[in-house]
Amino acid sequence: MSKSKHQVDNSIVAVKSMFDADFIRFSINRNEPMSYEDFSKLLTERHEIGPDLNFLI
Repeated sequence: MSKSKHQVDNSIVAVKSMFDADFIRFSINRNEPMSYEDFSKLLTERHEIGPDLNFLI
């Protein structure tokens, strides 16, 4: 029997994020540098967090 080989794309990073009761999963490209501020902004947009709410990564 031949086994199917799963190929993993090393350029993609899977991200799992939880905020309050909101769980989300998404991926980002490892080859496209992202600053801390940009990542924080991405999480803010994905979780629909208001500008007046602070959170820790």
